[in-house]
Amino acid sequence: MTTQNKMIYYETYNLKKVAYLHSILNETAPKIYDKCKNQEEIMTETQKLETFLEYIIINDGTIEVEYDTSTIYRWCGRPFTIQSISGKVRNFLLEDEPLVDIDIENSICACLIPFCLKYNLKCATMKYYYEERQCIIDEYYNGSKEKCKEFINIAFFNDTQKTVTHNEFEENLLKDIEILQDFVYHANDDPIFSTIRNDAEISQTKKHKTNYKGATLSKLYHHIECGILKEALQYYSESNSNKQIKTLMFDGFIADKPDDDFDIEALNEHISTLLRSHVKFVYKEIKGDS
Repeated sequence: MTTQNKMIYYETYNLKKVAYLHSILNETAPKIYDKCKNQEEIMTETQKLETFLEYIIINDGTIEVEYDTSTIYRWCGRPFTIQSISGKVRNFLLEDEPLVDIDIENSICACLIPFCLKYNLKCATMKYYYEERQCIIDEYYNGSKEKCKEFINIAFFNDTQKTVTHNEFEENLLKDIEILQDFVYHANDDPIFSTIRNDAEISQTKKHKTNYKGATLSKLYHHIECGILKEALQYYSESNSNKQIKTLMFDGFIADKPDDDFDIEALNEHISTLLRSHVKFVYKEIKGDS
């Protein structure tokens, strides 16, 4: 259901799976959250997961999730949703269900390259990464997608003066990012820039941090991403009138499997035409760890 300032979707789960995961949570939590920095972080994430699972149980397997669409940034589900739960849990609970997970491929670059092109900003390395990501992963990261992703996720929204580079690709990409951050932080030709910059400065001040340029770019990225997602949701719903959106995932969404005649390439063409730049949505496999 959609109203002027909110969307409401319903997530449904197999109660046997939910109850089973809840019963073994303490022993499996370290494996689920093996990328957490410390025990405190593991405990925080485990508590969040436990609350989520219990909320599903007391609601007999189906939960209502509300998204505030009045914000110009990411739409976060309330009160509880699988949106912010570990992908390992998501795959375990949703594997073999008649659902699809549709995401923007290489979301950061997909969202920011059109912006760079619109304002004639240098982004040659960014475009090269977007178009030839696997070649870069093989050449500069010995085939490790995770190592490459780690740098990308940090570099775009970090203080460029504090970002450590390890190879020629990272050095060149950081130059593109620095140009983009400087432009966004000082731009004034659209009221949205002032709003985003002010919000970023307030957020950084509250955290006693000074990464104003990186935070401003982060909020711009979320704003662009949100706009793309809104168009994709509308297109998917109109193309599959008897199917339901289940969950918003920031850079994509989970939904009922589409009709047989649904063509994801048509979705990509539609979004790319709107942005005048190539954007690609892909099906992300929903498969639990064996």
